[in-house]
Amino acid sequence: MNWIELDGLVNLRDVGGIPTVDGGSIRSGRLLRSDNLQDLSPSDIERLLDLGLTDVVDLRSTYEVSSEGPGPLQAHDDRVTFHHYSFLVEKPTDTADEIIEQAMPTHDVDELRSKIDDFFAASYVGFLHKRPESV
Repeated sequence: MNWIELDGLVNLRDVGGIPTVDGGSIRSGRLLRSDNLQDLSPSDIERLLDLGLTDVVDLRSTYEVSSEGPGPLQAHDDRVTFHHYSFLVEKPTDTADEIIEQAMPTHDVDELRSKIDDFFAASYVGFLHKRPESV
């Protein structure tokens, strides 16, 4: 896995080389993973576009998207397609507090921790269990 340095992201990485279930591996330059894209600088955006960025999968909750906005990459929607899949189970009537409360489903994580001895791994397995279509 190769780390990519940008001004506005602290953990952008190319996940090329990770094995797939069929015995192959993810091709380098095909799948990047990062944190929130809200703080990208203009030079960051140009670098991502130069790397061939074509699609962004946004895993923020609907509340986060509406409160934080689409981010600076949205200005390039002629070159980048955006897909939104929240990890949280949301209902249209949920309040911000209800959505935030769901962000850390601790009872599910506690149950998974009895089987998986890693908090973060248990959290992601919980997301996979509750939101397979988003994972």
